[in-house]
Amino acid sequence: MQKDIVNAIRNRTSIRTYKEISLSDEHKGMIENFIKNEINKTIMSNIRFEIIDIEDEEFENTKKLSSYGIIKGAKTYIACIIKKNASIVDLGYAFEQVVLFATNNNIGTCWMGGTFNRSAFSIAAGLKEDEILPIISPLGYEAEKPSRLSLIMRYLAKSDKRLPFEELYFKNDAFKPFDKEKSGKIAEVLELARIAPSASNKQPWRVVRDSEGDYNFYIERTKNYSGNALGYDIQLLDIGITMCHFDLSTKEIGIKGSFKKLDKEDINFKESRIFEYVSTFKTESKV
Repeated sequence: MQKDIVNAIRNRTSIRTYKEISLSDEHKGMIENFIKNEINKTIMSNIRFEIIDIEDEEFENTKKLSSYGIIKGAKTYIACIIKKNASIVDLGYAFEQVVLFATNNNIGTCWMGGTFNRSAFSIAAGLKEDEILPIISPLGYEAEKPSRLSLIMRYLAKSDKRLPFEELYFKNDAFKPFDKEKSGKIAEVLELARIAPSASNKQPWRVVRDSEGDYNFYIERTKNYSGNALGYDIQLLDIGITMCHFDLSTKEIGIKGSFKKLDKEDINFKESRIFEYVSTFKTESKV
């Protein structure tokens, strides 16, 4: 398991302006080895990652490998590929592991779900008939000065703002906010989950600590959200990212437990009109 997760979560940010050099062979090898050795092999039976260098002569029409100007300077990307009908939650969880590993090794990343030439990247990644390409990210080294467009994008995405703790986390029912001040170590875990990246910074996850002391993860859907027109459920992807933050930080902080998707009759807090159940973090010691 990779170390310094808490620091990686706190330090991670979306980088959109890069030095105009490819990712080093050393760093490419490190990321490939991390994916091979550290990401759950059950998840990886349905997910694969392809590192693509836009200056590699192996790829035809590399000029079409475009992010439509959103990303400046990057020469290397990683394509996140998943089999059709596989869990998009798993993809969110798995790739955020890669992002945090990259962060700890001073490699910049930026989740991209829509603003890239999907057709060109699909060809470069060797997309198969039973696969889809929901996400790419640049992999590179942050430039000394961000581009003006990068600053505008950060402002429009509200990247520096997050919903307050009491609007995301609840106890026993969906209308009783979780008491951060009386929650000990789990409050830090929930805070690290709160700062997870999400598409358009919508933060669709809601977490309810039930009467048994377990943590049930839900989606509160964003009404009329255009992100759901991408051909996959982008808000489920967001849930996977925050579950990654929650799960990995509990392990580092010393809280034992694991995620399990429960049958409806076993969920202690039932679904409501606004909450859609995703998974439950079952704690070994109630916190």
